[in-house]
Amino acid sequence: YAEPKPETEKDILRRAFGVIQRRITEDVESLHPTARWQWYTPGAIGRIERDEPVAVILSGAGGYHRAIVRIHNLAYKGLLFETAQDASVQLALPTGGMTPITEILPEEPDDSEDTEDIETDDQEESVNYAYLAFEWVDAKLLDLNERANEAIGRGQKTLLIPETELPHQDGWQDICKQLIASDFADAVPHADGILISLQQ
Repeated sequence: YAEPKPETEKDILRRAFGVIQRRITEDVESLHPTARWQWYTPGAIGRIERDEPVAVILSGAGGYHRAIVRIHNLAYKGLLFETAQDASVQLALPTGGMTPITEILPEEPDDSEDTEDIETDDQEESVNYAYLAFEWVDAKLLDLNERANEAIGRGQKTLLIPETELPHQDGWQDICKQLIASDFADAVPHADGILISLQQ
């Protein structure tokens, strides 16, 4: 009988990252059942590991555009939502100068916005994956270019963006289109993520 291998730090991080993503989905859907989200912050898993602030972008969330994800020591602490009209969204935890529109904490979910969301439901009939893809690629482009250059330096012809870094799978095709528009030779959905071709 083989003893199970002890968890490594990377195993713990990946497991925590999966839990965090699930909790974000639960809280976003509690705000608006048809809402979708994806990481706005490039390299979110690395920033979470370093206990640095991260944010997500939203679609179909009744007027909410972004949310700051509150995480400490790999533990999910809740979301701070901002509207699209609020230009003060920063990739940092809010200070006294920022007034969040609503806050959702795991212990005490804030359902006070539900009635207002119902009124805007007709305006959010479908998820705009093309817009989300544009935002995601725009936020990740510098990081992806660096990773692509490193891969080319190692003689690789492709680069895989793992599914753990990607938003909802329904938006992958739009992300591929945006990657190609951003001068990558090709990008196609793959079983484990999105596969980028690095050579013309």
